[in-house]
Amino acid sequence: MISYSSSNIVQRVVTTPALRALLAFSIVFLALYQYGRTHFYRDPGSIFFSPSYGYERKYSVQREAEAHDFLAEVEADEKATTKQASDPLVCASFVTVGREGVTTPYIYQAISSALANMTSSEREQLHLAVLFADADPHSNSEMNSTLLKSLVDTVYSTADVAPSDLQLHIAQLALQHETDEKGTLDYTVALQYCLEKTNAPWLAVFEDDILFADGWLARTVHGLRTVERTVHETHTPEVSQKPPGETRGWLLLRLFNQERSTGWVSRAVGGNHELPISLGIAAGALPLLILLRRKGHYTLRTHLDNPTLALIIILFIPVLVVLFFQAGKASMLPPTPGVRPEDFGCCSQALVFNRAEASGLIDYLRAQGRGRCDLMTTMYARETGIKRWSQYPMMVQHVGSHSATGTSEIEAQAVWSMAFEDLQAESVASEHRTFVEEEYVTEMRPREVGSRGI
Repeated sequence: MISYSSSNIVQRVVTTPALRALLAFSIVFLALYQYGRTHFYRDPGSIFFSPSYGYERKYSVQREAEAHDFLAEVEADEKATTKQASDPLVCASFVTVGREGVTTPYIYQAISSALANMTSSEREQLHLAVLFADADPHSNSEMNSTLLKSLVDTVYSTADVAPSDLQLHIAQLALQHETDEKGTLDYTVALQYCLEKTNAPWLAVFEDDILFADGWLARTVHGLRTVERTVHETHTPEVSQKPPGETRGWLLLRLFNQERSTGWVSRAVGGNHELPISLGIAAGALPLLILLRRKGHYTLRTHLDNPTLALIIILFIPVLVVLFFQAGKASMLPPTPGVRPEDFGCCSQALVFNRAEASGLIDYLRAQGRGRCDLMTTMYARETGIKRWSQYPMMVQHVGSHSATGTSEIEAQAVWSMAFEDLQAESVASEHRTFVEEEYVTEMRPREVGSRGI
């Protein structure tokens, strides 16, 4: 009977290259795993995601405070805010509806966060409107709120925009609690308002349970101009000279997305072609390792024996490849700042549309009827071949837990941008100043970016 003392086992590990390599790899793997636990717990596409800590609110807490301060300032003096003063660059139409269980309507925080820290130059080229999409809009007391009217340029209802037959259909849907189809039609009314009542080149539709980052408008205008400039470069000179909002070929710019929608194709081990990727890496690494063993220093050659090479190819590389994918795409390959074409994404909380394509989308959504608005918008873009774009970092956060369309509270809370919470207030404010200087010709007024109001 053979027995091994602890000293013999240690000596065997120390003197056997493959066992030394396995021990070293185990230490590295545990270190990487611990790093993932402490750094990637906010990524819902990661095995390290923690529901307990992943929805931790950081930047949104500050923006809520700034929105509250701004609203208090306007309540004290309605002249503390300004209105659209020229042809708008962006028409932003908010869709709001009364919600059970909500004491303070979401719309005030949404509007206040949109305006807090905004410069006069920005506000003068922004048309703000609120659609009251209740079955009986006048039963919603906020429609006649002097405070809300002091913040926005227009409040309106379906009757102010939609044809009579559509008004009747929407009213019937409200009575029948057909929230999906009604929500889609409400969305088209908001888009139609901006299309018909303004000449803005870019038309935004926002839901009311959202929160904006500081400088969202200047950054968005910069992103929209980048999109149009990029689209122009692929067309003839005649097309490239068209003014904003008249260029075909792109549908929307997304200001909100959730990491759940931007992850890998699959969360299952092996679902992202890990095996062929591992084989490809191994095919490239094996000749290099053999060359190092033949040509390298004697010490290196003693470490790279055949069992060690086998471990590297068969175990180490596949494990690291699997760990890479399981760590989550948002953690391993976070999007770089700027705009880019993106054919995937979730939700309709904050989308800015190209005026040239808005009419076709409205007709399509109304013809489709029932269904989620964001999914049908995706179908329209794919059927027509029109590109959709996303802006990074996300400038909007979803904060509503009381859905107007019947979504469960748990699911509503999960519609969340982790990246938004990681924004650094000082950095965002500094970038706001830079984008204002780049995108707005008029000089910044005495109240500079970073103050509580306009």
